[in-house]
Amino acid sequence: MDLLNTSENYAKLQSFKSVEDLNAAVIQHRDLHAEILTPSTRNVLDVLARYSCVYPGVSYRAKSDIATELDINIRTVRRACNLLEDLGIIKQHSTKRHNGDKRQSTNAIVILAPSTDDENGNVLPECLPKEAPAKTSLRDINNTRDTENRELPTSAAVQDKGIKEQERKEQEQSALKEGLLDKLPSPVRVLAPFFNHNKLYSLAGVVYKAKASVDKSIVMEHQESKYRKALLSVMSAYKRGKVECLESVVYTAIKRVTRSIKAMSIAVDGWDI
Repeated sequence: MDLLNTSENYAKLQSFKSVEDLNAAVIQHRDLHAEILTPSTRNVLDVLARYSCVYPGVSYRAKSDIATELDINIRTVRRACNLLEDLGIIKQHSTKRHNGDKRQSTNAIVILAPSTDDENGNVLPECLPKEAPAKTSLRDINNTRDTENRELPTSAAVQDKGIKEQERKEQEQSALKEGLLDKLPSPVRVLAPFFNHNKLYSLAGVVYKAKASVDKSIVMEHQESKYRKALLSVMSAYKRGKVECLESVVYTAIKRVTRSIKAMSIAVDGWDI
């Protein structure tokens, strides 16, 4: 529902008591999501904060003006705002002019207080649920018995060979990861910057199993924003050290979103009858 762009409505949307509280929240958001926010997204957030002082936390500056100020494309501003909203940093409200023809006005963008909850207000689980896949053991990965009592290389040639071998392996992993990304649903690709090929492959399997446990027929690309938001919420908590069992939390989050999508689909089908 669109709001009228009146001072009374802006005051109702106000999310902080003071500009000091607003600035502290913006700093915390930047720290919590440091590895997710792009430079342009951080700049957009800073501009929003600068224009949110009349009603602390509420900006009604036009995206076109933000684009001009930052000397970037307005589409970049829109993408930045959508990412900030997916991460729970802002909330965008459509507004209409309160006088005259009641035409569409600039969005009221509210900067939210940092939260440790997921997108549905539920605290992310840290224990492995019974239906979730077992947590992957790192015993084999961390097994160092075959390196015990091994002498360090003393020859520069041997060291150079080791460096080249490491570079070869990195290139191979990069190629494998690129090939995997081409096959993954677009919402799952949001995990790509954080993990190598093997971990990304493992988490993709968790996502598939979680969705299939509710409804195999749901196409993730048709509900891309909801799945992206859920996975970004999990990654935000993971980066803050709030998640002990990543596979478990991913499984729970995807299952919850899929149930919500299925429930909405059933309700819509019921309306059509």
